[in-house]
Amino acid sequence: MADTVASVFPSRIDTLVESRRIYQRMQTWVMTMMTRKIFVPPFLALGVILFGRFVINPTLMVLLVFATDFATMSLSTDRVTPSPIPERWAVRSLVMRSLGLAALLMLLSGIVFWGATQVWRLSIAESQTLVFVWLVFGSTQANLYVMRARGFFWQRPYPGRWIVLATLFDVCAVTLLALQGWLMAPISPLLIGGMLLLAIAFLVVADQFKVALTQSPARPMPVIT
Repeated sequence: MADTVASVFPSRIDTLVESRRIYQRMQTWVMTMMTRKIFVPPFLALGVILFGRFVINPTLMVLLVFATDFATMSLSTDRVTPSPIPERWAVRSLVMRSLGLAALLMLLSGIVFWGATQVWRLSIAESQTLVFVWLVFGSTQANLYVMRARGFFWQRPYPGRWIVLATLFDVCAVTLLALQGWLMAPISPLLIGGMLLLAIAFLVVADQFKVALTQSPARPMPVIT
């Protein structure tokens, strides 16, 4: 009888462990969403104020929402290791990290749009496509991998299967749409490859920034695997 009850109802330890796993995933989700919310709306507004034009059109905004949410939902299946000690929400620390990464994304996004219009002399529609590709590669995918781990992104913990699949789907779908000009103006493979390389560069630089903050003695962070 005792064995039957134990098999149906998890022990207190199992419940505690699972709740701490959920907390880790929630923390990653909160930091990811805070960075995007701090960065994306001001970037769209500044594009109109500074350049006098929309950096992406309404159709691309809708596609960006789908690409972002599709990747973010995969965090619910990420591999995590529960913290060995009780934790609490360090809101100030989360906000500071998010602000730092959002500022870096803002800078890179402004450079991308400026380069598209002033250096490569793309049309408005082509510039919007280029910015859309960068936002999916950078603020969605690269930012997700920066936030999901407390150590360097190439170390354990490795991302869960669904996160990897979501990334592959997003990157392949956006690349195909941009190359073929479906729902957007087509751009060259060279430009798309450049945005992918820029996203990787952002991942490396932002990862260094994140680890520096994470390893600060004032606010130790739990390890996610």
